[in-house]
Amino acid sequence: MKSILLSLTFFLIQYFQLSSQESSSGYIRLGADSIYYETRGSGKVIILIHDGLLPSDVWDAQSAYFSKDYRVVRYDRRGYGRSSPSTVQFSHLEDLDALVTQLKIDSACLIGAHAGAINAGILKSRRMVISGAGHLIPLEQPEIFNKTVADFLK
Repeated sequence: MKSILLSLTFFLIQYFQLSSQESSSGYIRLGADSIYYETRGSGKVIILIHDGLLPSDVWDAQSAYFSKDYRVVRYDRRGYGRSSPSTVQFSHLEDLDALVTQLKIDSACLIGAHAGAINAGILKSRRMVISGAGHLIPLEQPEIFNKTVADFLK
């Protein structure tokens, strides 16, 4: 009973801490299609780009961790999660560019998993100046991932 109460207390503390952070979500319209996005926190921007299998929910741990010190943006690429399936030919890169434009983001740290990393690298070369080298970090170990990214951002 004591451990259940302790667990419930810990959960409630985390819930209220996350609830008090600045956050918003919405959709960007791209013709007949739409892209779902979420922002959380404030400060310098980190954009999390999911891979080709899972939607942006894969970034839950990183979004919660980094939104304490940064503005974290994550989105479901077209055809994934809460974004609509494509009704026309499209480019994930152009979708990412539309997201950055609509959210008025001038500079950001782009973090992509697998296929998302390709889009991050291409957008970096076209539009944003981002320093640093790529790292292979397992998302299954969020504490290692979070520390590596936090060290990079310092």
